[in-house]
Amino acid sequence: MRKIDYPDIIKDAFSVVLNHRYLWWFGFFLALGGGFNFILPGNSKKIFNSQKKHWEVFLEENFFEIILTLCVIFLTFFLITTVLKTISQGGIIKLLDKIRKKEKASFADGWREGKKYFWKILTIDILAALFIVGVLFVCGIPIVYLFSIKSYFLGFFSVILVLFIVIFLIILVFFLTKYGYFYVVLSNLSVRQALESAYQIFLKNLRESVVMGIVLMFIRFMFELLLIILFFCAFTIVFSGLSVYLLALNKIVLMVATGIAAIVFFALVLFFSSFFHSFQQVAWFLFFHKIAAVKNEDFLSAEKEAIEAREKILDASEA
Repeated sequence: MRKIDYPDIIKDAFSVVLNHRYLWWFGFFLALGGGFNFILPGNSKKIFNSQKKHWEVFLEENFFEIILTLCVIFLTFFLITTVLKTISQGGIIKLLDKIRKKEKASFADGWREGKKYFWKILTIDILAALFIVGVLFVCGIPIVYLFSIKSYFLGFFSVILVLFIVIFLIILVFFLTKYGYFYVVLSNLSVRQALESAYQIFLKNLRESVVMGIVLMFIRFMFELLLIILFFCAFTIVFSGLSVYLLALNKIVLMVATGIAAIVFFALVLFFSSFFHSFQQVAWFLFFHKIAAVKNEDFLSAEKEAIEAREKILDASEA
C-alpha cells in the first residue's frame, strides 16, 4: 500500500492554481456547467395579488408560448454550458500535464487540446448519467409497486435500502468518470478502455481515493463556510450603513444600489467558484499522478499496452 502525502498534494495544488491563473477560466466554465440555484425573494406576494387578474389573463392567452420559450432558453443554456464544461475538462487536464512536464502552456493550448477529447469525455458523462437514471428506474419500480399495494413497511424499507445503493453507485460513478477523464486525455484511450482502467485503479486504491474525496469535501465545506461568513459580515456592515444613507436620499437610488450589490456578490461567487474548481482539478490530477505511478515506469502507457495486448488475444481467439 503506497503512502499518499495529502497535505503535500493540497499545498502543491494551491501553488499551481495561484501561479497559473489562466486555469481559472477552465474552472469558471466547469463551475458554470455545474449549474446554479436561484432563490426568489419572498416579499413579492402583494405585487402578484394586486396584478392577479392581469397575470391570469396573460398566462391563459400565452401559456404555450411561455412554456416553449422557457424550454428553449433552458435547453440553449444547458447545451452551451455542457460544451464549455466538457472542453474545459479535457483542456485543464492536458494543461496540467504540460505544467508537470515544465512545457509551455496557455489558455489557447488548453482550449485547443480540450476540443480533441470533447466527444470521449461527453460520452463518459452520458454513460454515467444513463447508468444512474437506469438504476433509479429499475430500483423505483418495486418501490412504486409496494406502495401501490399499500405495503408501506416494505416500501419505506426499500426506499432506505435503495438510497444506500444509489449513494454507493454515485460514489463509484464519480471515481470512474474522474479517472476515466485522465485516461482518455493522458493516454488517449478509448472510452471503454478508459473506464476499464479507471475501475482497476480505483479498486487498487480504494481507501486512498475515498480519503482524498473526504479531504476535498472538507476543504470545500470550510471554503464555502468561510466565504459565507466573510460575505455576511461585509454586506451587513457596508449595506446597513449605505442603505440608511441612500434611503434618506431616494428609494430608487437604494434599489439601484441593491441591484449593483447583488451583481457584485454574484460576480464574487463566480470568481471564487472558478478558483476552487480549478484547485479541485489540480488536486485530483496530482493525486491521480501519485496513484498511477508504478516504480519508474509510465503507468498510463503500460496500462494502454496491456489493454491493447489483451484485445489482440481476444480478437485472435474469436477468429
